[in-house]
Amino acid sequence: MQSIIYKGPGKFAIEDRPKPIIKKADDVMIKVLGVCICGTDINIFATPQKHPSRPGIIFGHEFCGQVVEVGEAVTSLKPGDKVIVDPHGPCGYCDACRADFRKCVRICIWMSRDWKPGECDGRI
Repeated sequence: MQSIIYKGPGKFAIEDRPKPIIKKADDVMIKVLGVCICGTDINIFATPQKHPSRPGIIFGHEFCGQVVEVGEAVTSLKPGDKVIVDPHGPCGYCDACRADFRKCVRICIWMSRDWKPGECDGRI
């Protein structure tokens, strides 16, 4: 799977990375259909760097796609569902969200057909 990898301020490379696999019961595999480069990505790539990061991260953390496989504990998503993924949205369920921290430890997936802000239908 080809990915855009951050190599340092002002540097990136397109590299092959292993295709992810379902490892846990609540994992969701999504085929990426579209990716956006957000302001955080731009600030990471800037010279001088305007957002802290470390070499090796993959750009494009906000994306849409189609579910291709789900772990056995996932009941709200099924293969074929189209989804929107934003790793910044609070899930409201994890310890960090319940403690009112600003960093949710879950990655929220919203069903694109009936998305409601703040709802998290799954996890990857």
